Amino acid sequence: MSKAYLILEDGTRFDGMAFGFDGEAEAEVVFDTSMTGFTEMLSNPQHKGRIVVATFPIVGVPGINDDDVLSEHSPAGFIVREHCPQPSNFRCETTIDDFMKSRSIVGLYGIDTRRLTHILRDNGTTKGKIVKLGV
Repeated sequence: MSKAYLILEDGTRFDGMAFGFDGEAEAEVVFDTSMTGFTEMLSNPQHKGRIVVATFPIVGVPGINDDDVLSEHSPAGFIVREHCPQPSNFRCETTIDDFMKSRSIVGLYGIDTRRLTHILRDNGTTKGKIVKLGV
């Protein structure tokens, strides 16, 4: 994986690592407090075109199962503290990384999602951009 960062419209920058689709995403940044259901989070029509921050510290452990997909809609970006590259679940059909690639969802992991969530909670949603270094 390569280095990437999120820069908010006020100039705040979070450095991390890229996963998912190889590109950039610019959109409204929102957070989601779900503890489970990451497939649903990545296919929820409410998140279409947004950059979604997962507040739960690790995502992707059960992998992705097509039965859990809600719609063809996807966020533009997905930010997590940590993602599981090797899922462990008998229902798993693909990894979160491959699912995001198939839906052109740009990912960022390894940042302080707690700090980012506090910024969004205290200041309201804001625009942001996920940029892969070297792109």
